[in-house]
Amino acid sequence: MERVTGIWVDLDKAFVYHLQKGKNEFTVIESGIENFHSVGGHGNYTPAGPAQPVSEKRLLTRRKHLTKQYFEQISKHLEKSLEVVVMGPAEVKIQLSDYLAALTTKPYVLHRAVTQDSMTENQVKATIRDYYKNKIKQP
Repeated sequence: MERVTGIWVDLDKAFVYHLQKGKNEFTVIESGIENFHSVGGHGNYTPAGPAQPVSEKRLLTRRKHLTKQYFEQISKHLEKSLEVVVMGPAEVKIQLSDYLAALTTKPYVLHRAVTQDSMTENQVKATIRDYYKNKIKQP
C-alpha cells in the first residue's frame, strides 16, 4: 500500500494521519491562530471617554497571515504522500483544500473535502482508515 494521508483540520489544530503498509504515523499540528475579539476604547471608567477605533483590516490581515503559515506547516507533512483527503467541521477544510490544490509542486492526488464533526484522535484515525478502505473496495 502506498503512503496515503488524511487530515482533520480546524482553526485550533490539525490531525495528520499517514497510512502506509506496516507503519502509520499520527501528528498533531497546533495552529497558533489567535481568536481575538478586540474592543476599542481607552481603558478608563468614564462612559463617554475617548475611544480608539479598532482596526479591523489589521486584525483580518494578521489572521490571514497566521492561516497561511498554518497551511504551510500542514503542507510540509504531505511531501511523501500519494493521496490526501481533507476533513473538518468548518470552512477551514475548504480553504486548506484550495490552498493545497493551488500548490504547483504537489506530488499527491487531492480528494474532496469531507465534512466531519469535532472528533477525538482515535475517531480521526478510524475515519481516515475507513475512508481509504472503502475507497479501495470501490471499482
